[in-house]
Amino acid sequence: LLIQTSQQAIKTQVLRNHKETVTNAAGEVCEYFEGAKQLLVTTSSLLGILQADLLKQETVIVNLVVQNPIFKRISSLNLSGQEIVSSDPDSFLQKRDNEEFFKKAMIGKSYISDIQFSKEDFPTLMISLPIKQAGKIMGVLLAEINLSEVQEIVNSIRIGETGRAYLVDQQSRVISYKEKKKTLEKQILPYPE
Repeated sequence: LLIQTSQQAIKTQVLRNHKETVTNAAGEVCEYFEGAKQLLVTTSSLLGILQADLLKQETVIVNLVVQNPIFKRISSLNLSGQEIVSSDPDSFLQKRDNEEFFKKAMIGKSYISDIQFSKEDFPTLMISLPIKQAGKIMGVLLAEINLSEVQEIVNSIRIGETGRAYLVDQQSRVISYKEKKKTLEKQILPYPE
């Protein structure tokens, strides 16, 4: 009876430790996204002040991307949905007025997309916010978020000696797993019961 009680206590403590590991990692992931969103809120306020000066807007956006690798690309759109500046000088400025992110921002709401895979097969997501000046919407700030740092956080999680964590999106596609091949293949995993 004493051995069985001791074994149960050890199992309980191990499970508590594993749960704490996963909870801490989830907190890191949340902080990652919250930090990015906060940077975008600040940038959107700044762009509201700089609305007429496209060169200064571009400078702010480019500096944000250079200093924060979480951002793959950021652009500013006018009221008609036309991108007017971008952090990527090689990209074409597009008309995006029919896209969900633009419509949400134009009614004053922020938008976070589902996870998408880039042309290079890396997971990304989009965040948009309204750009306001004196409380009036003057445009939209759009950011493409690079999820490679989230992958690193998840891939670093160890549960016991052999256990690993993985991250899936809303469609059960693997976003992060120690075996990069499964991520690049966008393999679908069943949710555990």
